[in-house]
Amino acid sequence: MYSWLRLAGLKCYGPTRTQVYEPMPKWRRGAKRPSCLDLVTLLRKQLADHPVTFPTAKAPATYPMMVGSAAA
Repeated sequence: MYSWLRLAGLKCYGPTRTQVYEPMPKWRRGAKRPSCLDLVTLLRKQLADHPVTFPTAKAPATYPMMVGSAAA
């Protein structure tokens, strides 16, 4: 999944950080490419903005649901 996420980020947004990503923390200001966490955060934000209802589910995936699943 890591490789697919990195490849999708590279194809969609290019090899460098753009304004699409959330601002970086102060300790990471020199990073030139997005991290896996940057890509996951962007994916969660996009899913929260445009909910998708899956055929097997009765409700769309929400941001709290995604965070809860990731923490489990």
